[in-house]
Amino acid sequence: AAGAAYRAIVRRNHHRQQRVELYPISLKDRLPTLSIPLRTTDRDVKLGLQSLLDQAYEDGRYDRTRYNRELEGGFDADDQKWIEELLRSAGKR
Repeated sequence: AAGAAYRAIVRRNHHRQQRVELYPISLKDRLPTLSIPLRTTDRDVKLGLQSLLDQAYEDGRYDRTRYNRELEGGFDADDQKWIEELLRSAGKR
């Protein structure tokens, strides 16, 4: 988890025991698919975070965003360079 920009957490409560699963997420990797618990008698449901984010990006019309402004967010120099290259390769810069 050290060095990961983000984290996803899945909490499981089974038979009065609690288990937490931690998924480190790097800014440069595609988002993972997580196993989400429902009832103790049900199988986990797969939740594809990347496809969920991609759909929200399109539905929210973020694909129309103008990416010509300075980046905000406190990214380190390495991530900033990677983001700039990604935007250029996508024709956004």
